[in-house]
Amino acid sequence: MKHLRLLFYFVLGTFVFVACSDDNDDQSNGLYSKGAFILNEGNYGRSNASVSFLSYTTDSITEDIFTKTNGRPLGDVLQSMTIFQGKAYLVLNNSNKIEVVNAADFKQAGVVENLTSPRYVAFYQNKGYVTQWGNDGIHGSLAVFDVAKLSVDTTIAIGSGPEGIAEINKKIWIANCGGWGTDSTIIVFDPATLKIEKTIVVGYNPQHFVLDQQGYLWVLCSGVADWVDSENDKPSSLVKVDVKSYTVVSSVTIGKNAHPSIIGINRDKNLIYYGAGYGFNGIWKMNITSTAVESAPFIEGYFYGFSVNAANGEIYAFDAKDFSVKGELIRYSAIGNKIKSYTVGLIPKAAVFAN
Repeated sequence: MKHLRLLFYFVLGTFVFVACSDDNDDQSNGLYSKGAFILNEGNYGRSNASVSFLSYTTDSITEDIFTKTNGRPLGDVLQSMTIFQGKAYLVLNNSNKIEVVNAADFKQAGVVENLTSPRYVAFYQNKGYVTQWGNDGIHGSLAVFDVAKLSVDTTIAIGSGPEGIAEINKKIWIANCGGWGTDSTIIVFDPATLKIEKTIVVGYNPQHFVLDQQGYLWVLCSGVADWVDSENDKPSSLVKVDVKSYTVVSSVTIGKNAHPSIIGINRDKNLIYYGAGYGFNGIWKMNITSTAVESAPFIEGYFYGFSVNAANGEIYAFDAKDFSVKGELIRYSAIGNKIKSYTVGLIPKAAVFAN
């Protein structure tokens, strides 16, 4: 079972947490402005990750903009991307590095090295905070690097499979998804003291989170899948957390054998979206006032990932096909109607918007 689970995560990966990232920095005069960066994971071990760009102006895709701009491959497994102060930080999981480029033109601006299976990055003041699974996928850590020097200052043990990360109220919030095992905690980390301030127990294997219009944190907990016997599965859930008191307010069960991987939120921050993941059908929605999930998906289909454009409410869903050919981006309106589909790179999983 352990080997099946390992294979699943290497194939599936997980996705960029866009909702709490600072991806709207001014780049209006750049080559890559007014559009969406499409993150294509690429095949594990083949160093063929790429970024496609969808221009809103021409309604067309430009492929592999990193290689075209810099004359070299991006790296191995593009896990996520975050824009901060005009620079894009591209986290390469199996290359154990973060490539840094100018977001406006994608020209290289440096690299953060000496990482171990990095996943996602968040920023506070002049520091970057990177979740890492470590060599065994269990003993995870948080790497802290200096934005100016791009050098790692310190590494702190943080939990099992630290995944989604965001800065909220001058604290760094981290979801411990369990890595190759199981965890049920999110961490509140104090960047001033470099210590864990609070550990909050939520559901099984928390992945990512979003903030709603009332300031509550919603955590997607994907549950635990037993690939040998589904009777041993642990349920997935949506957990609501008060970020001021560090307490769980409520929890809504999604399903025992349902294991979504991605969470998003609409423009008005009153509708939660969740979905994607191995064998999970559809993108679902739930009002933040609801006490139960809906009976049918908002958008039908098996997707590798999805992202929500906060500017217009559109949903970008990604089909990785058979993981050996170019994937597809499908754009949906805020009310769930299909707008258009595009051919993108190999194993697309998320979008970062430059609105």
